[in-house]
Amino acid sequence: MGEINDRQRATEQLQQQLDQETNSIFISRLHITIDTTPQGTLGSGSFGAVYRANLNGTSVAVKVLHNVLVSEYNMQLVMKEFGIMKRVRHPNIVQFLGAIEPAERGQPPSLVMEALECSLSDLLHSTIDAANRLTIREWLDVAIDITRGVAHLHAIGIMHRDLKSENVLIDERMRAKVSDLGTAAVVAHSMSTNLVSPNFLAPERLRGDTRYTSKADVYSLGVTMLEMATGEAADVDRRRSHLVSATRSFEGRGDDSSMSLSRSLTSLIRRCVSEEADQRPSSQEALAELERIKEAWRERYESCGGRRRIVTRTTTTAATTSTTSGGGSGTWSRGSTRSGEIEILKSSR
Repeated sequence: MGEINDRQRATEQLQQQLDQETNSIFISRLHITIDTTPQGTLGSGSFGAVYRANLNGTSVAVKVLHNVLVSEYNMQLVMKEFGIMKRVRHPNIVQFLGAIEPAERGQPPSLVMEALECSLSDLLHSTIDAANRLTIREWLDVAIDITRGVAHLHAIGIMHRDLKSENVLIDERMRAKVSDLGTAAVVAHSMSTNLVSPNFLAPERLRGDTRYTSKADVYSLGVTMLEMATGEAADVDRRRSHLVSATRSFEGRGDDSSMSLSRSLTSLIRRCVSEEADQRPSSQEALAELERIKEAWRERYESCGGRRRIVTRTTTTAATTSTTSGGGSGTWSRGSTRSGEIEILKSSR
């Protein structure tokens, strides 16, 4: 736990230092060392690779974008969004520290962010067997974390635009953090096409409607929660069948009170993935509903004499950060750090 707090303090101190040194979102190449070796590569995706880096003595992650073309005018819009994102502070949002100016004109800047190495996608899809699925308690905690991060963004006027399980990172305490705001901003203003997976996109965005609202993020949130419930990769062509299997999944988690809550959770997910945007809840409404469901579950669980359960399971994951899921493999334990396994109580939240 001390190691985790030290890392968080180092990131916060680095951000304060950067804010004091300059009002610009750009970070000088002289202050950062990027490890582009295979060992330093955290992962790669359709439009970027992520590397370990050191910025003024603090470990960070750097995403180098490729196959993304941005006009000079749109780059000004991107920079404006970056300026807003740099000021975002929230425990459920990966800290965006700044950008490195591109080496060539017309290319997007590289993005510098807080370093975390396990995504929700890794956690969901690299488990060894069905017994390693998220419990109801874990599911609620992670879902609430994600929704808190999204609700905070919406409250300050920011849409994520590319929310998905790969863009949710998990820290050593099983805390979820929404990531990749910077990449989403670049892609939104890019002249390139087919950069965003359709499996998490709201119907209005699939139709090409440019007037979509934050309810599009709520749809992506619903798909992410659906993926958490079923353990199956999001698939726009299998949305209905996944909704059907979600109820069975919640009822089979092994908690005595899970069956009574499955309808509430499935109902919320269904509303989030409604075809019509005005039928979806806002992110704040979804958060309030999740917190109500968690409190109801806690009361039922404790009234049945439920005891806090220690959960430590090991899953094999690909080291990753931001939108990527490639890179070297490693062993990551729920409730553990890489330096040694530490059992923790999931119900302590």
